[in-house]
Amino acid sequence: MENVDRLLASPGVKSSQPGRDFGMILKTLAGLGYGATWKMINAADYGHPQRRRRTFIFAFREDTEFMKTVHRVNKDSILEVEEFLMTMAPLTSTLRNKSVQNIEFVDLNQYKSLPEFSQKFLVKRGFKKNRLYD
Repeated sequence: MENVDRLLASPGVKSSQPGRDFGMILKTLAGLGYGATWKMINAADYGHPQRRRRTFIFAFREDTEFMKTVHRVNKDSILEVEEFLMTMAPLTSTLRNKSVQNIEFVDLNQYKSLPEFSQKFLVKRGFKKNRLYD
């Protein structure tokens, strides 16, 4: 899937619930049996004369080998999570993953329903440019 870069902080970093809309997409995907990873890219990095940032979302089913690999990552070990994110395939050979900083774990399952999630969920300043959710 692909969308505007602002989706990661929607309805906005100055709103009372930054990241809510993207969180609802992730929670809905999880409810349908999918995990997801995402990355923000800039058209200028591909030789285009404009700076147009877009968010690309890669969703994968729970019954895939990729999801099994995601579940094997020990989420109690920040170093293991960093290594996993660094070795994930980049979108192109010119946009290698150079570093991982400021890992933040977000619990999308703390709310039982989408209406409750919609009313209470927030991520300080929205989601980051690339991450993994399982």
